Amino acid sequence: MAQVEMIIGARGPRSERLESMRASADARASAPIGIEVRGTAYASAHKGYRVQITAPADVVDPYTGRRQQGKPIVAQFRDWHYVNDAKDPAVRRMVDEALQSNPRYGLRLDFWLVEAQRQAVQDKRLADARDTLRKLPKEVVMEFLAGLETGTDEDHALPKFEAKKSA
Repeated sequence: MAQVEMIIGARGPRSERLESMRASADARASAPIGIEVRGTAYASAHKGYRVQITAPADVVDPYTGRRQQGKPIVAQFRDWHYVNDAKDPAVRRMVDEALQSNPRYGLRLDFWLVEAQRQAVQDKRLADARDTLRKLPKEVVMEFLAGLETGTDEDHALPKFEAKKSA
């Protein structure tokens, strides 16, 4: 009989709970992959974040005396994402300007541009790669670079790489 490991709530091992929490946070923070986005894409730290852009006054009909409630323009995030794809370019521009001038806008705040987050992740990856190369001894890097061949249209095998321990 196969052995099944069950994790129930806070009683599971801490490392697995933290790993699960980090994985779900990473999934929420980036835009869905493979979906074409038309408009400006925003991500949020909150699942259903809502930003009200306009607050129109109620209008009283002079003939009937009935009050009609003004409909505000809002940016409603659904599942941590909002795409500003308003049909009217003036409304789209107004929403973008209002969101990007909001004091809660920016990376690590309540909401941000998805493209800015992607760029920040790419910059971090490049910085980490540079730091790794700087930590390696120069002769190890030069030996590895000397073993590389010029690429062609065909696949080719990369040279074996073994890091030598420096004394």
